[in-house]
Amino acid sequence: MDYILDSLINLFFLSIPQTFIYLMFSFLFWGLALEHYAARLFWTSALHSLYLHIMADVIPASVHILHSLLAFALLFSWIFRSLSLQAKLAIQITFIVSVICSDLVAFLIGSSVFDSMSLQNTNVWDRLLLHWPLFMMVSAIGWLLHRRACYPGLKMKAFLKSKHHRPIFLFCVLILIQAMTLTTYFFSRYFTRYDQITKLLFYIGLCSTVFVSFMAIRLIFKTREEAITATRSVYVSDVMQMLTSIRGQRHDFLNHIQVISSMVTMKKYEQLKCYIEEVAVDLQAQNRTSSQVPAAAVAALVQSKLTVAAEQNIRFEYEIPERFDTVHVKSIDLIRILGNLTDNAFDEVMTLPQKERSVRLTLRQYHNEVEIEVHNNGRLLGEEDRLMMFTPGYTTKEHNHSGLGLSIVSDLVKRYNGSIHVHSEPGKGITIKVLLPDIFPVAAD
Repeated sequence: MDYILDSLINLFFLSIPQTFIYLMFSFLFWGLALEHYAARLFWTSALHSLYLHIMADVIPASVHILHSLLAFALLFSWIFRSLSLQAKLAIQITFIVSVICSDLVAFLIGSSVFDSMSLQNTNVWDRLLLHWPLFMMVSAIGWLLHRRACYPGLKMKAFLKSKHHRPIFLFCVLILIQAMTLTTYFFSRYFTRYDQITKLLFYIGLCSTVFVSFMAIRLIFKTREEAITATRSVYVSDVMQMLTSIRGQRHDFLNHIQVISSMVTMKKYEQLKCYIEEVAVDLQAQNRTSSQVPAAAVAALVQSKLTVAAEQNIRFEYEIPERFDTVHVKSIDLIRILGNLTDNAFDEVMTLPQKERSVRLTLRQYHNEVEIEVHNNGRLLGEEDRLMMFTPGYTTKEHNHSGLGLSIVSDLVKRYNGSIHVHSEPGKGITIKVLLPDIFPVAAD
């Protein structure tokens, strides 16, 4: 009689509430409305818990966890047939991880009160006392997520949606598999006998752990190589643009010299004077004199960007100090920051009509600080873009953009203990301001 009573209490006050509360939390985590699924959540919790209680004495203890996971996956897929496969997998993974974490916390708390060998023999009231505070905490977290309309799963989905983040997703899946395997061993150590089935599971799990570790390491190296290749491609493209611009200037210069030489030979001095004035006006309109851009590297970069802007029908304006010299900010790092910020601004305005495309680059130098400001009149930045724009691989552009430009800028700014400020308003575009201290040594890599 006591056994039946304990089983009923365990079923109605522990198993069903745990399944229902953690399923509710999983749905809220991924931003799914509970009012549409409340009844099905209850029936899933009740049927799964009842099934496990009935099969508890039939299924060997060593495979209880695997049996529970498989039964839940099948039942959940059947009851929530209307959900997409992606949503089903996401909710089930969240549910399993949250239940495992909760049981681990309950075990650690219980082992400090009871001895680990007697913990599995504690009465049902002690188990309720261990688990219900955790149930209340998870319920409170779920209520806060719903109240504030904050759904972490949606942000994760947006982050992983880009193909550039696929390696991160695969790495997380591998880590999850390994964590579940280790958790299975942990519970088997204290709650099952070391029989033949447990031995078999141990060897299978050991092989899977080795395989997962190997794949994770391989994935890390592959992702690193892809990032290096993409970064190298970005800089090679910038250098090629600069060389093309220099060759174009050289070609134009030779043409001008030939025309001037011919006019001098023909003694057409009045025409020569007019021609030189036209050339001077043209150069003044498209380029700054060397006294206005004293740093050769910055001058070359600006000239190359002027060429790109002209090709893409972008109005590119810039402001550079007449005297510019840094103490600790390296020229190559400055060029990388300027180039990536400008390229990003160009990409942003390419979605606008030709007459509306405008980018402005400003470089200022104070006593102990270098300030870089790039403004474009593109779209209004959303909250997700603000959070993710400096993440490696994140991009809203098409045509195989690497999504590394702003990430490179962020890494360089951190090296110099600088700061990045992003400002975006409707109708005013996007302004990115970088501040680099020029008195302290570069931080160690």
